[in-house]
Amino acid sequence: MRSQDIGILAALGLRRVRVAKRPKVGIVSTGNELVDSQVRNQVVKTVDLNRPILSALIQESGGLPVDLGISRDREEEILRILRGGLRSCDMILVSAGSSVGRKDIVPKCINILGKLGMLVDGIAMRPSLPTGLAVVKGEPILSLPGFPVSAIFAFRTFGRPLIARLMSSAEVVEPIVKAVVKERITGSPDYRTFVRVVLRRTTEGLIAEPLRAQHSSVLMSMVAANGIVIVPEHIAFYEVGEVVDVTVIGDIPI
Repeated sequence: MRSQDIGILAALGLRRVRVAKRPKVGIVSTGNELVDSQVRNQVVKTVDLNRPILSALIQESGGLPVDLGISRDREEEILRILRGGLRSCDMILVSAGSSVGRKDIVPKCINILGKLGMLVDGIAMRPSLPTGLAVVKGEPILSLPGFPVSAIFAFRTFGRPLIARLMSSAEVVEPIVKAVVKERITGSPDYRTFVRVVLRRTTEGLIAEPLRAQHSSVLMSMVAANGIVIVPEHIAFYEVGEVVDVTVIGDIPI
């Protein structure tokens, strides 16, 4: 609640109001290659970026992150962590293990946990194609891709509105501005495409320039971007000079 909200409540003489609790959102990453941090003189592993990233996103969305740790690619270990999460959390995020590889066993584990299980396994969006939506014993589980950028967009698309629904509140959204396309922005046929762009102010208004690196493994593309252009499934590209909607995710330099 904002300071002005507290003031209005005091002015109305209301000492007690109905509130919604902040949902506890469990986060687990899967993968034999993952570690919390890289240690010198040890075999090179992959530092898990998704748990700290998702933890920050959950807090920004109003939830309370609960770190459930890293699971190896073993069915019994994933099941143990997920069962613990179902007992202690209101919602669970699982990153990686949701694609089509031999070790991608998260959907199978979710189905073992109980009804309803996996409802959707794969979304027509890029990045974030291997995203899954599930419900187990009334609790939502969001299966996220392993690449950090894909996990971010999957959370923005599905995790943020789910948390808002659990709190019976409005979803946190960024402002949307109009900008002129500086270089062609290309989508993927039959997929909703999220393109990271740089927004700049000019004497003629805002311009949007797509970043060269759009791969889902390049986290720096999210750091460098201050805007996102969504290319719908039925549009192949936005040509130079077209005016598009841009979601602002950072400061726009003068």
